[in-house]
This record gives sequence, structure tokens and C-alpha cells, in this order.
Amino acid sequence: MSKLESTEENQNHRCQFEHEDFLEGGFRCDGTNQCWMTDAIKYDDKYLCVFHMPKEQVDTSDAELQASTLQSLVHGWNKGDEWEAAFTMPSMQCGKVGFDGVTVKSEINFGDATFSGTVSFTNTTFNGDVNFQNTTFSRSANFTDATFSEEAQFGEATFSNSADFTDATFSLAKFKEATFGDLAYFIEATFSKEAQFGEATFSRLADFRKATFSRVADFRKATFSNNVWFDNATFSGEAWFEKTTFSSGADFIEATFSEEVWFQNATFNDVAQFREATFSGHAWFHETTFSDVVRFEEAIFSGEADFMEATFSDQAWFHKVIFTFGPDMGKCTFKVAPGFFDVSLTQSADFRGTSFWDTHSRDAAPAYRALKVAMNKASNKRQEAVFYGLEQQSLRNQDDTARFLKFFSFLYEKFSDYGQSLVRPVVSLTIVLVVFAAIYSSIIFEVFKIFDYFNRGAPDFWKKLLSITKFTVTNVTSPFRVWTEGHVKSVFGSELVASQELLISIIASFQTVLSLALITLFLLALRRAFKLS
Repeated sequence: MSKLESTEENQNHRCQFEHEDFLEGGFRCDGTNQCWMTDAIKYDDKYLCVFHMPKEQVDTSDAELQASTLQSLVHGWNKGDEWEAAFTMPSMQCGKVGFDGVTVKSEINFGDATFSGTVSFTNTTFNGDVNFQNTTFSRSANFTDATFSEEAQFGEATFSNSADFTDATFSLAKFKEATFGDLAYFIEATFSKEAQFGEATFSRLADFRKATFSRVADFRKATFSNNVWFDNATFSGEAWFEKTTFSSGADFIEATFSEEVWFQNATFNDVAQFREATFSGHAWFHETTFSDVVRFEEAIFSGEADFMEATFSDQAWFHKVIFTFGPDMGKCTFKVAPGFFDVSLTQSADFRGTSFWDTHSRDAAPAYRALKVAMNKASNKRQEAVFYGLEQQSLRNQDDTARFLKFFSFLYEKFSDYGQSLVRPVVSLTIVLVVFAAIYSSIIFEVFKIFDYFNRGAPDFWKKLLSITKFTVTNVTSPFRVWTEGHVKSVFGSELVASQELLISIIASFQTVLSLALITLFLLALRRAFKLS
């Protein structure tokens, strides 16, 4: 017989354990903060009941007595005429308990409790509020098919073993800062009001497949240390995953988001899957970090899609994704060429300020070509030009590209950024004119004697300099006029021999070719900038 069973010595002593929740009233509570249990035994200087005895003195028989006593009290309260008052037993210790198939008529308060054995509430219906706040479940906790008609408070609760809420139905569910040390199952669970999982910790698999969230689903700052599955989950209200950490695989395959969804500042350290997901509201992936592969194949974004400043460290797949607006990919970082094959983009698609690191892999050129084609279909010429440039860079970096093509691709990039820059050709043309003017000046003034020449006759110096400037410009405005008889000697002097005249003519012709090429690049860039679709 356990030392806690009723005897003549202890049956008249009331438990002296105190907790503020007793002040709220309830079954057998008398308005004080003292536990209402009797049959208490004295430990040191206090009488304590079966539920509040010192933890270190609880043995197997005590745990069994705790469980049987709790079940007897709850069943008696639930069937009697006092059920309208809440059953309050905070900070209690209890062994294995089971209330399978029971309909609990009113509020239950087991806050700060410790269940050392398995807990089973399979197919249990709670008609009132349920308080398991800061409760510790040392063994498995089974709430499959349970119904919580009012508030279910599991905030700061600790599930050291598996927690199974498969097919459970919640009204208001509060799991804020809860800790799931083992498997957590919420398969096909239904949350008719707000579901609060903010700052919760899931140490092993968290399974929310086919779960239904009718109102707000709040997972802000939650930590998923292992895989988490939201496959086929339905989010009818707003979904918040802001600053959430996904340390392992995160699956949202075929998930439905009917309202706004926030993944802002979230971190995905492993593969993230949003294949065939539907985003009907604004989807926020602002400053989100994808450290591994992310897959959005065949996803549908009916609302705005904001990926601004997101970081994609590995392959990002957007194959056959449909964007009704945008997307906004401004200032993103793609460390691997992204896969936007057969994607549907809009004219408002924005990749301004985005960094594309990968121009060397075999898949880079096809990836950028796909984006170029998508931008062309969206009549977004400027963005199309960006991806054309990236495609050309990637082709140039391939080993099987001919060297002469690499050379001209290099020149095309440096002098006009593949037709995207109006400034580069103008600056380059200015440099060409100055350099060739300097070459012509060196021929006339012999460079190192220029100052002596200037001192001997300043007017003649300026006259010669003007002639050189005209000659340099004429080589652009009147191409190859240098080959007209007497033109070179009119500038450089009649004393030139034939070989000197020929050399100057060749240099001038080279200047003409370079200048015309740069003017052509400028005109092409101008045409691209203002070209109609």
C-alpha cells in the first residue's frame, strides 16, 4: 500500500501547496490560493497531497495512485452537479492517465503540471477551456481525434516524447513557445480559429500534412530542427512564418495560401519545396535565406510575389510557375543560375539590383536564355537585355566556345555591356579621340620637344593643334577621307615621305573603324532602350 493512501492519521489534513490559479475559483476551491485536496501527508513542515508531494519521493506506486486519483476525481466532477465550475489542479504530478472517448463538460486547468507517464485523450471532447500551459509531458501524449471547443492553451508546454494531435479539432490553439522534443503530429488537424505556434521548438519531425488553418496561422520565430511537412495544408487566413528557422527539409507541396503569407527573414537551411503550391494573396519572401535547393515548380502566385533581397545559395527552380503580378526579385542574390524555364512573368517583373554569381556552370547559359525569352514574352525589353548579357557571358566562359567569339564577346561587354549601356560607348569614343589626337600630336610636335615648339611660336602651335583636332574628328565624320590625295600632307606637312604618309593613313583608318564601331554600339543601345515591343 502506498504511503499516500488514506489513513486515519492523514485524512483530515488539507494540502498546503499554494498556487495563484486556485484563486480563480473552481471545483472545491474556496477562494484562497491553497490546494483543495485532503488526505495530505506531512513532508518536513508541510502537509502535501498526492499531486504535490516532493518529486524526488514519488515512486511507481505513488504515480499509479496519482493517476487513479485524478481519473476518479475528474470523472466524478464531470458526471456530478459541480461540473460548471472549472476543474483546477495546477502544478500537479501525475503518472499514466487516460480519458479516451470522454466528453469533458467544462474548463480544465492542468497548468504547470508534470505527467511522468503516457497521457491519452484519444477522441476526447473538451467543451470548455483547456489549460496545459507550461505543462511537461515526459512520455507520449496522444490527443488524436480530440475536440477542443474553446481555448486550448499549451503555451510553453514541453513534450519530451511524441505528441500526436492527428485529426484533432481546435478552436483557439495556443502553442506559443512550446517545445516538442520528439515527433509532433498534426496530420489533418483543423484549426477553426487562430493557431499560435510562435517561438515554438520542434526538435524532430513536425507533420502538418493536410492540416486546415481557417484563421491566422502564426509560426513566427518558430524553430524546426528536423523535417517539417505542410504538404496539402490549407491556410484560409493569414500565415506568418516571419523569422522562422527551418534547419532541415521544409515541404509545402500543394499547400494553399488563400490570404497573405509571410516568410520574411525566414531561414531555410535545407531543401525547401513549394511545388504546386497556390498563393492567392500577397506572398512575402523578403530577405528570406535559402541555403539549399528551393523548388517552386508549377506554383501559382495570384497575388503579388515579393522576393526582394532574398538569398538563393543553391539551385532555385521556378519551372512553369505562373505569376499574375511581378514577381519582385529586386536586389536578390542568386549564387547558382536559377531555373525559370517555361515560367509566366509579367511586365512588372523586376530584377533590378539582383546579383547573379553563376556565369561558369554548364546550366548557366540555358537558364539565362529562358529568362530572356520569358522577359521577351512579357514585353520587358530592358530586363530581356540583362539576361541576354548574362547568357553571352556564360557562353563566353564555356570551354567549347571558339576563341575569336570569346574575344568579340569580351569587347562587346566592356564597350557597351552587351548593348545595355549608353554611357560606355560615348566614354570609349571620347577616349579613342583623345588617344589618337595625342598620337597625331606626337608625330607633329615630336612629344618631348612640344614645349620648345610652343615657346618658339605660340600662334603656330595653336594652329597646328587645331588642325590635328579637325583631322581626328574628320576621321569619324568623313570615314577614310585620309586616303584622299594630299589630305594627310595638308595637316602634317608637305615634307612627308610616302612611307610616313602611308603609316599615318593606316593609323587614321584604324581610328575610323574603332570610332564607327563605338557609334554603332551607342545607336544599338539607344534603339534597345526605346524600342517598342
